[in-house]
Amino acid sequence: MTRLELELVFAPDGHLRDEALVALGDGQTEIVPSEALSHLEGCSTCEARLGEQALWSLEARAALELVAAERAGARFPWLVVTLAAAVALAGLVPALPEVMALPALLTHGLPVLLKALGAALRHAPSDTSLLGVWVAVTVMATLLAVVLSRIAPRHIAWRGTDR
Repeated sequence: MTRLELELVFAPDGHLRDEALVALGDGQTEIVPSEALSHLEGCSTCEARLGEQALWSLEARAALELVAAERAGARFPWLVVTLAAAVALAGLVPALPEVMALPALLTHGLPVLLKALGAALRHAPSDTSLLGVWVAVTVMATLLAVVLSRIAPRHIAWRGTDR
């Protein structure tokens, strides 16, 4: 393993540089030259700075472990997604009697629903736990589109000029 060069270890005033103190504070004594270790044994200034550096290293390590623990504990917000889906479904309820007539649903809604499901499955997330949510949201969005298409006027007259 390569050791730190002496220019990186000693400052012009003869004390250890931050690079050497960081390596020692992190426990990487194998990369620090033996001259630096000898200096450290007899220099109270460098010894105090090493203590500070070791504390900073411990604090940084503890902070990184805390962040890693928070990320590991982060879960998918099932409650929020469920509530959003319930609100979306509640928005469909008033128009469902018009749309749910079986012949109209089979002739108009089912092909649209199947196309939407096919598109959803092609672009579904790789995480299988989200697949059910993905499909449910797609079905609700498709039903909403069918409802809107059934409520909208059937014929919109062109009011432009004839050429």
